Amino acid sequence: PRLPHPQFPHPLPKNQPLLLQNQLLQPRNRLLLLKNQLPQPNLPLQLKNQLLLPRNLPHLLKNQLPQPKDRLLLLKNQQRLPRNLSLLQKNQLHQPKNLLLLLQNQQRLLKKLPLCVDTT
Repeated sequence: PRLPHPQFPHPLPKNQPLLLQNQLLQPRNRLLLLKNQLPQPNLPLQLKNQLLLPRNLPHLLKNQLPQPKDRLLLLKNQQRLPRNLSLLQKNQLHQPKNLLLLLQNQQRLLKKLPLCVDTT
């Protein structure tokens, strides 16, 4: 227990519960303070990361460089782009005609279907 303050030997009644609460919390806080000063469990992981860093560094550098395979695919894609654009334009041109043919086919089919008569 703390000794009373020389200037204020008797705590005010409203402060009495707070004073008791503080005295109860003090041992726990001391324990937590000590615990915080101990090395944390993350320290081994930090050390492991530092050890792995030299091993990972070449991979990191390699990944930043464009890869030959990627360059090849990029070139292929760029070569295909004009043809793809051309096909896209063709398709858009044929769309109205295709829609018309689709409608005509549906009409032909409807004509061929026998009429169903409801006999109920």
